[in-house]
Amino acid sequence: MLCMKPEARFEKAHRNIEWAIGDLIDVTDESVPNQSQYFAASRAKKGNGQGDENNHKDKPAYTIRANPKSRVESSMQSEKLDRQTLQEQALSVFDKLREKMKVALSVKAVEVLRCVNSSSGEQEETVQKLVYKAPNIITPFQNSESEGYDAIDYVPPKTLVRVVKEFPEDLFDGKVFAALFARISLSDSNATERLRGASKDRIVSLLNDVLRILTFTGNQKDSKNELTRASLSIKSLLGEIE
Repeated sequence: MLCMKPEARFEKAHRNIEWAIGDLIDVTDESVPNQSQYFAASRAKKGNGQGDENNHKDKPAYTIRANPKSRVESSMQSEKLDRQTLQEQALSVFDKLREKMKVALSVKAVEVLRCVNSSSGEQEETVQKLVYKAPNIITPFQNSESEGYDAIDYVPPKTLVRVVKEFPEDLFDGKVFAALFARISLSDSNATERLRGASKDRIVSLLNDVLRILTFTGNQKDSKNELTRASLSIKSLLGEIE
């Protein structure tokens, strides 16, 4: 393939900052979301921008960088970050997770039910649902018998998070989550445990973010931060769940 060297049109005649920004400001291509907003200007103070305040518009500068904060804020404004919408998305994530976890853990039905029943509060919540939805499996569920495994369909989302923490070797490495766990195996056993723990903790942290939005109540300022975090965690989890 013949590679063409760009013509050095500005050799010994460097363009100034004002020219560079003007060359970018008319970008209207939206084939990439918010592309036209990528070079939105922002004052470079306290991390808000990445420029050097000593630069002058009529002189050359070492670099001119796009302001990522402007791009992020522009993107977030177009998304609907109300609590009800995110709660619906969170429930959808847990429904998808529940379905896949139930299949992946079926060979350990008794162990999983013992884990579920180890929390009296979560056991009570589950039985309250079973009374109306599947009363015939209440007894085997409470006794942690395999016949009561279908109760997994009714355990609260926080129980699913707890089960993930207890059975990572059965849920990671592409079985439910793409994240690695058992496949991390270094010559140093301590390093292996650290990396496995970090991988598990990341997924659990995302799950807790999504779980929190289901019961979140706070003031308006905190709510915005929490909703934004939940939105990002939902997207991350959907990318992780196989």
